[in-house]
Amino acid sequence: MPYTQVTFLLSPCDPWRDLLTVELGDIGYDSFEDGFTDPMGPSGELKAYIRSERFDAAALAGLLTLRDPHVSVSWSSVEIADRNWNAEWESSFQPIEIGRGSGEEPSGSSGVRIRADFHAPKDGFAHDLVITPRMAFGTGHHATTRLMVQAMLALDLRDKTVCDLGCGTGVLAILAERMGATAVRGIDIDPGAGEAALRAKVEQFEQLKSAAAAAQARATALWAAKRVAAEQVSGVPAAKRGKGLASEVALARHDAPVKGNQHLGF
Repeated sequence: MPYTQVTFLLSPCDPWRDLLTVELGDIGYDSFEDGFTDPMGPSGELKAYIRSERFDAAALAGLLTLRDPHVSVSWSSVEIADRNWNAEWESSFQPIEIGRGSGEEPSGSSGVRIRADFHAPKDGFAHDLVITPRMAFGTGHHATTRLMVQAMLALDLRDKTVCDLGCGTGVLAILAERMGATAVRGIDIDPGAGEAALRAKVEQFEQLKSAAAAAQARATALWAAKRVAAEQVSGVPAAKRGKGLASEVALARHDAPVKGNQHLGF
């Protein structure tokens, strides 16, 4: 679906750019980009984006900021061809490294690496956070997220209760849980942020499930080896060693006894 980009030039810039952003959000503009701010003067730029089917030039004339005598505002618009902006943005997403090996490690902390699921893991970081990039806030690229991660690394969150207000993707809430917080809640008014946080949780649980399944398989193999070795020492015939273990494994896994051999790899 094509979008229309509207570029505003404001003089003075502050606080009018922020006020204009709020007004534009109320009439359907869904994304914004601060353009230049003149370091030698009061002017500044704001780029706002709206679906072309919703663009209404007449609606702009009714905005309070454009009618206020204390600010000069001019604007121009251009339609942008339909492109998969989210896919393009995701493809440029690079991992963020904070802490160990990154030169940003507070004293006594461990490192954090925030990456997408299409990036390979990297050794040297205590916390590997996988956040599938979406337009929700909280991928680690913004300075506020990095500063919050640095501040959290200097804290002892074990057995603490943590509330992440404006959680976005939920990256800070996930980090708090990884650092030992026993109760974590993420809150955001952006529906997209809620979905991003839930997706991150599903992916996190999938990773935990895979790790748990691997550990469970190793423990099962060790259990079988110990049972067979003990029965060998006791003189149990080879054909009878390990007999009944499959049912015990299935019981331990709260599964049907007939699946015991499957869990043992038979």
